[in-house]
Amino acid sequence: MSLKSGLSAILLLASVTAAQTPLTVEQATERAASQSRDVLQSKVAVQAKAEDASVARTRRWPSLSTSAQAGPILNHASVTFERGVLGNFASTGPIPATNTEIGIPRRIAGYDLSQAVLPLSQQPRLGLAVALADRETDVARQQAESVRLNLVSQTRNLYFQIVALEAARRAADAQVHAAEETLRLARESVEKGTGLPLDQAGSEARLAQAKADAAGLETDIRDGREQLNLLMCEPLDTQFDLTSGVPRAAIMTLEEARRRALDAKPEVKEARLRLEQTGLSLRSKRLEQIPDVNLQVTYLAFFNSSNTLPNQIALAGFSLTWEPWDWGRKRHEAAGLRDKREQARLALAQTEQQVQWEAGRAWRELDRAQRNLEAARLASRSAEENLRVVRERHAKQAALERELLVAQTNWETAGQQQARAVAAMGVAWANYQSAIGAEQ
Repeated sequence: MSLKSGLSAILLLASVTAAQTPLTVEQATERAASQSRDVLQSKVAVQAKAEDASVARTRRWPSLSTSAQAGPILNHASVTFERGVLGNFASTGPIPATNTEIGIPRRIAGYDLSQAVLPLSQQPRLGLAVALADRETDVARQQAESVRLNLVSQTRNLYFQIVALEAARRAADAQVHAAEETLRLARESVEKGTGLPLDQAGSEARLAQAKADAAGLETDIRDGREQLNLLMCEPLDTQFDLTSGVPRAAIMTLEEARRRALDAKPEVKEARLRLEQTGLSLRSKRLEQIPDVNLQVTYLAFFNSSNTLPNQIALAGFSLTWEPWDWGRKRHEAAGLRDKREQARLALAQTEQQVQWEAGRAWRELDRAQRNLEAARLASRSAEENLRVVRERHAKQAALERELLVAQTNWETAGQQQARAVAAMGVAWANYQSAIGAEQ
């Protein structure tokens, strides 16, 4: 590569880097959680459940209703007063003296019926209905939190996968330069007669493979970056500079991780709410045995119908509704709710155990990933130093071409293992954060 072309490549790389916006893993997860359509939909679902709870609260207050109707009288309406219905006096005789029919003319008439009903005996059951609606809102809230945490986990995983791929690409670029240097030395050896054409052909094949590996990594990085932009609801071609390195987590003890998961995981909270809901439903079902007693005020008014009958009737008092015999329906419904409560209890126990197991597995995977990464780094440094020594010996014709190729192969293998260890470390850390219900 000439000096001019090298400077052009450096300037191009600098312009691309300058155009990229720095992005930490915390910023990436925040963007994904705040802009994701799935998260926004789950928040709308929570708001809908909260509105249902507000509706349940209104049922504890008096219900006011009115209905009215006006229109022409279609039939021939009349009222008949039988003879003497109003009395029978010695001076006048029966009033009326004969059966008298008073007709209502066909005209525009109507009525108005208004009622105010305050539930009394239903108040405990209505209170339980409000509590059930509140628990349903809490369940929707935990489901929304679960959606958010899953998205955060996906974003963390993908972020560190890209970081690891970029580290692997840098290692691949170094391998390309090393392969080019090895090929140069092989050609010099062939020209001097100290090397074999077979060794030169092997170096050329190794260089081609190194370039192909680097190109494949670049493709994977572009795919990963587009997927990360998709999670953050950003334009697919937006360029970000991923500035967060793979973290070295301060691992808490296994018992602490499990306790943290039980306290923080939304699926555990949801299972507990489901169990509480079944208990409230069972209590509400038992209260249905109590008759419904209401304080009720009723007002009925007729207009433009007849002056013969009263035009207004007002009534205040208590109303009662009771179903003393239901053929065992309520008893079977209560038995079904008890079965559901037992199902919810078993589901809670299963969820708690599952969460503890996932926390333990993630804890062990993270510990192993940290150890493997440290070992891979040491192995990579050792292979790099060995390659340097063999190159110096080869330059002084103290090492064979095949010895140089073996050293380069070992160095490349160590670099690939380190890249895989970096990726495993990032994924293990992200999974551990998700397993214990960590926010960030």
